[in-house]
Amino acid sequence: MTWSVLFLVLLGALLHASWNALVKSSTDKTLDTALIHVLCSILALPVCLYVGPPSPESWPYILGSLVVHVGYYFALAGAYKHGDLGLTYPLMRGTAPMLVAIASFALIGEALSVLAWMGVACICGGVLLLGFTTAWWSHRKAIVFALSNAVLIAIYTVIDA
Repeated sequence: MTWSVLFLVLLGALLHASWNALVKSSTDKTLDTALIHVLCSILALPVCLYVGPPSPESWPYILGSLVVHVGYYFALAGAYKHGDLGLTYPLMRGTAPMLVAIASFALIGEALSVLAWMGVACICGGVLLLGFTTAWWSHRKAIVFALSNAVLIAIYTVIDA
């Protein structure tokens, strides 16, 4: 991996975590989530005009991803409304990759090697440990929203792939 690619990946991670922190700290999480995405859409429009529209074969996947993302934003707002960022974010992001790996195997026969499964388990486990505290189970509503969102993340990951 080149340094420029590594920089872009880390920048993407920073931007992603930053907008999640902005949503968590806002008083109207649903409205602020919508405003952030409207702004991002406006910023992306020139790029779309430059590269041209997607091929017609991709439109069903784009529409499916759009529908799933709407649910994702509502679940995200609910998770942040009922729980701390330090609990909900790791739960959503630590569970989703395991769900993708399991669903990919079950639905399309994507077989991972034992080493790859161990890698997925270690990464997911490490992310989940970031949010684990002794008071974890006292935030049941936040956990339900976060796990629902993890399922939606897994679904849009498969659709987008």
